[in-house]
Amino acid sequence: MDESKSIFSSKPLISEEMEEKLNRWLSSDYELLSSTDGISEIYDQIKTDVASEIKANHGALFKSALLPINKIGNRYSNILPRENTRVILENYKEFELPTDYIHANHVVFKDSVHQYIVTQGPLTVTIVPFWLMVWEQNISVIVMLTKRWENGREKCAQYWPGKVPIQTQHLKIYLISEEPLSEHIYRRKFKMVYMENEEEMETKTVYHLFYSEWSDFGIPKDPSTLLKVVELASKIDKKMTLTLNLDEDEDEDEDEDEEEKTKILVHCSAGVGRAGTFVTIHSLVEEIQRTKNLEVDIAKQLLLLRRQRDGAVQTLEQFTFIYNAVATWIFNRFTSEKLE
Repeated sequence: MDESKSIFSSKPLISEEMEEKLNRWLSSDYELLSSTDGISEIYDQIKTDVASEIKANHGALFKSALLPINKIGNRYSNILPRENTRVILENYKEFELPTDYIHANHVVFKDSVHQYIVTQGPLTVTIVPFWLMVWEQNISVIVMLTKRWENGREKCAQYWPGKVPIQTQHLKIYLISEEPLSEHIYRRKFKMVYMENEEEMETKTVYHLFYSEWSDFGIPKDPSTLLKVVELASKIDKKMTLTLNLDEDEDEDEDEDEEEKTKILVHCSAGVGRAGTFVTIHSLVEEIQRTKNLEVDIAKQLLLLRRQRDGAVQTLEQFTFIYNAVATWIFNRFTSEKLE
């Protein structure tokens, strides 16, 4: 290989073997990319392994999702949240809800700075449970990866407020600001207010990032645009975690060494394809930043994710896009500045 032409040749952290691998991953030919590095075989093996686990224990793995009382809350009958990681609504009775169920899963990667909740696009009947989840789980930012309507079908109810705030039993959600950050990225800021007897008891701030350049089952046209959303979500979550813990320090001195974390909430329509792809990319980028190690295990990350959120990353094209996006991020980062 001609080192003078290599985009990584001046970086000592990258071996020649890794350099060649990253340059392959930069390919935008996803059929070609999926045939290299055994990517197609890896993806098929993950699907097979997880499917075998589910087949052996389907009823227990999706116990709550299959209950008749909860089925109305599932957008798609064949995409269900796993029982062991499902989000439980603690105060559902206070909000006059019939069940603690919501179609959403916690997703945690070892040593990660960020924690995630992955969910479906809210239905009209799940808007109240959705906002209760946002409140209870200290959500810092909601990442929306689907349009409301695609190909003549509703993919997500309008769960966010406009000029008129959303009112639930104890929550009011106000739109504070909204602005386009680029052609395909839109940012909103909400204020959530917890009410008791019409009196404001507590407030929280939540951000909303809407990324519009991603069709169902497909991939974004340009990974660099999606990587801007990844960066924005990280910055917001870190800022909100810091704010949360500063507020906690003012209130109490106990558990000084235990930092309370906010979470990033990610949804598309079903909450598996686009949402799963985003979370995988986001977590891998965060891992590289944290460890300074480029030898990330993308297959392992997807396997961990699928064991928390079944069906995540729906297509081989989405899986190969993860490789392309990670390589693009490394390319952009290493040609502009050193890893921080």
